[in-house]
Amino acid sequence: MIEFGTRSLHYSKLVRSKAKMFEFGIPKDSHIQISEDSSNLFLVALAVVADTTRKCFEDYINHKSLDSQLKNQLHNAAEYFDSLLSSGLGNSTKYQDYIAILGATAYYLGDYNGSSRVMLNHISDDMQLLEDSTNLSSVFIAVLTDRIFFDYAQTEGKYSSELNALVESYRNYILSEIGFSIDIFRSLQDEVYRNGSDFAVIIVNCLLAVICKKINSSSTKLLPEFSGLEFSSWRNYIQSENSIKELWPSQIELGKHGIFSGKSGIVQMPTSSGKTASVNLILRSAFYSNRIDNALIIAPFRALCREIYRDINAHFTNDNKVIISEIFDLPELPQDFSIFNDDKKRVFVLTPEKLLFLLRNNQSFIDKMGLCIFDEAHLFDDPSRGTDFELLLSTVKQIFPNEVQKILISAVIPNSEAINQWFNGEGEIVSDNAIKTTEKRVAFSDFNGRNEQLYFINPITFEEEFFVPRTVDVSSLERLGKERKTRQFPELNDANDISIYYSNKLVKNGGVAIFCGRKDTVNVVLRRFRKLNERKYDLSNFLRASDRLEVEKIGNLIGKNLGYDSIEYTCSKLGVFSHHSGLPMGLRISIEYAFSKSKINNVICTSTLAQGVNLPIKYLIISSVYQAGDAIKVRDFQNLVGRAGRAGKYTEGIIILTEPNVYNSRKNRKKQQYKKLMNPINSEGCQSNILNIIKFNSVVSTNYNHGTRKFDFWNLIQERFNDNVAYRTKVNSILSELKRQKSPYLQDFNSKIDQIEETLIAIENYIASMCAGEMETDSLAESTFGYFLGNEEEQRKIKELFIIVKDRVITSSVQNDIVAKNSIGLFSSEELKKWVQNHKDVILNCETVGGLLSLLIEVIRDFSNNKELRKLDIGNLNYISQLWIGGVSYSQILESCTKEVVSIEKRGKLKSIELSDVISICDNGLGYETSMVLNGINNILEELAGEKMDILAMLIKRLKYGLSLEKEISIYELGFSDRVVAQLIGQNIVSVSKAQIRNEIRNKSTELKNRLHDFPSYFTQLSNEI
Repeated sequence: MIEFGTRSLHYSKLVRSKAKMFEFGIPKDSHIQISEDSSNLFLVALAVVADTTRKCFEDYINHKSLDSQLKNQLHNAAEYFDSLLSSGLGNSTKYQDYIAILGATAYYLGDYNGSSRVMLNHISDDMQLLEDSTNLSSVFIAVLTDRIFFDYAQTEGKYSSELNALVESYRNYILSEIGFSIDIFRSLQDEVYRNGSDFAVIIVNCLLAVICKKINSSSTKLLPEFSGLEFSSWRNYIQSENSIKELWPSQIELGKHGIFSGKSGIVQMPTSSGKTASVNLILRSAFYSNRIDNALIIAPFRALCREIYRDINAHFTNDNKVIISEIFDLPELPQDFSIFNDDKKRVFVLTPEKLLFLLRNNQSFIDKMGLCIFDEAHLFDDPSRGTDFELLLSTVKQIFPNEVQKILISAVIPNSEAINQWFNGEGEIVSDNAIKTTEKRVAFSDFNGRNEQLYFINPITFEEEFFVPRTVDVSSLERLGKERKTRQFPELNDANDISIYYSNKLVKNGGVAIFCGRKDTVNVVLRRFRKLNERKYDLSNFLRASDRLEVEKIGNLIGKNLGYDSIEYTCSKLGVFSHHSGLPMGLRISIEYAFSKSKINNVICTSTLAQGVNLPIKYLIISSVYQAGDAIKVRDFQNLVGRAGRAGKYTEGIIILTEPNVYNSRKNRKKQQYKKLMNPINSEGCQSNILNIIKFNSVVSTNYNHGTRKFDFWNLIQERFNDNVAYRTKVNSILSELKRQKSPYLQDFNSKIDQIEETLIAIENYIASMCAGEMETDSLAESTFGYFLGNEEEQRKIKELFIIVKDRVITSSVQNDIVAKNSIGLFSSEELKKWVQNHKDVILNCETVGGLLSLLIEVIRDFSNNKELRKLDIGNLNYISQLWIGGVSYSQILESCTKEVVSIEKRGKLKSIELSDVISICDNGLGYETSMVLNGINNILEELAGEKMDILAMLIKRLKYGLSLEKEISIYELGFSDRVVAQLIGQNIVSVSKAQIRNEIRNKSTELKNRLHDFPSYFTQLSNEI
């Protein structure tokens, strides 16, 4: 067979380079000349597809599968055809429709299912094909897109008899498992071979090869096999319009490993490989077999929970026997968990923190659960949440019945074998790094003589594949005021400038994301956008690439939340948006939804991008690989770049690295760091914070010229439990001295102390929650991932630590179950109990939410870890908190604070409060963390007075959401997760319970849609789904 050799691959790269010159808008007179041999490569690629499609058909008849070498050749051909269409070389424009069909075939047979559909977009509405190829091509497209099942009319004209017979047989098999004769395939092939043109012969083989693979990958064939159920169990689902008719490669791997038949396992799936569809099939397999009635899906971020809820709910929207519920993070038992006997199947979507709360407050639901799916399950060593996640899994491992199916899913779990052995024992490991969904292209932007160029490299070998010249044109900017010096854009030594330049240039081609390591860097980039606009630099591409009405709607919501003078609102008028944890939830959701629907095509973001929310990003522009001063982990970098190139939307994702003086620099250190980040083989395994704090024995300098300095953290940990007051005094003394000395060891010492504190609090809560059980302390220690990973000495120390904690917990003045339910740690629970004992009567006599808040405001501040909240005096914090629970917007709170001259301590000085402070205080400080403290007060009151306070429960809800009415809170929890929108809808709603509000929204849909007209389309769409 003809194949792509070294010479052919070289010419293919040149064609790709030519395509990129057009994509990046390089003037034709600056284009690199391409040899005619490159365009002659068409014959090689054509022969590869022609030969392989014939072989696919013969292999199907002989029950053979296509070998991986042929798939690689197909992928080479697909990439060539893809680039050829964009390059304009040879007769590519004249034969565009044929090339698109060949490229779609090559992508599909090479297991790039999503890319095959993207290639079909190149086919013109009035296909420019020879007459005898038109019917064949129409059926080919209908089969590849699955339109053949519900939107297809019989063919008339040439080959119509044979084509209609083929289509009917194919449909009957997929929808009803009715067998067919291979003679029907042969009949069409023979007819075309006898009477068709050369193109028709190629296309009929493409059609037959695609159908053969479709059958082999079909749900009809594979789901009964993988689930152990008869086809009859799957028939109604497969025959439904929106069902999954075909399994993608990653889903086939799940089936082969028994995941659809109930086996537990660790699943490493690339981004865009069909995770949501896989979860849908896992759930259906479990429900149809009656193995389970209830399932949990646990995801680490609220936005991701929301996305999963909406996606899974959409899969089951026509199944009234399955209920999908999103469980919010309030410290209360959800009503949904009290209904398990109504013959319904249920799926609960919640965060790890909420599941921990439920496990520590009411374990009666455990026996009702048959399946637990943990998404983004690589967060074991996350600094703030990793220990809780590890101990949650330890808890699940110990108290959930063995027959419960437990699945951990992530795009990046390098040490999946270790995690599986620890968590599942005999579980399956599904980790095929050969599976790809789209190709990832990596390019460095760097200066070459007088011009900026893009150097495209192989991310594994780091070898240059090709370059694109003269990618940046420097412009002079208008002067402002009395300026004399003319400024230029972009500044070639400014990574942010280069990032903005490329985003402006490329946004017309597809979704663009600029990644920033910190929230404040996002604002730096936004301010640069504003300054460029003031200096009349043309940024109109962003609006041209957007739905202008949607831009106005998002801008309206930004204005109502953050103010019409905010940097976010100013940039929204340009069609430029940001996304990070410092933005209110409603704005983030609105921006995510608009981006997912291509209503906006750009976002400036932090690592929130890599937290599971799947956006259609074509270009990921990275200006720095540092986060808060530390280099990003290889694992996190791989997770980040995996977000570029969404399958089914693009055939490739392009990562552009804009840090200057890296690629062409003679200094090697930074280049080596990038080289390490590029190769997934360097990804760090998931670690344990418990093990990490045991291993702490030194501090690291921020100055590379200094070495590490030994420090006995283990002794300090022991002192914490022997005399907590003395411990805190000692730590504060060390910190003060290091600050006074301006020591380069201060940052690492402070970071390690914070990690120790977070980890020990999690261990205290865990041991308190398990004290009532029968497990010995040694067994609790041995059940942790840290113990599993540790050596003998480290394991001994982990056991010793657990004994120290257990001894302190059982002698505490606070009952074990209260410590566990509070989830704020042992010492905080003890301090809180003392405070409640001294203020019990005053608390119980409070009759208003506002009065109770004023009484509790000091304890809220004292127990908060929010830096901005702790830097306010009591009066100012109470003032802001009262406005917050009254439903006042962030911008109005800021305006009120400005009038009242509310100040906040920053770097030892009192400064005027800023909008970012208000958002942090309200969203983060008064949200989940405060709700746990107030829930702790309620738990202690129940112990001391015999009952909880309803008014305190209401205060917790109002502080969580910043809303004044219970119906507004219910509306917010139904998914209208913006305070302005929840209040707006509340004006038309009289009900309070969620069920009644749902009915009201349905009954008043027209009126509500009119009210929501000026707000982001996400909320209108949500009202349609209620």
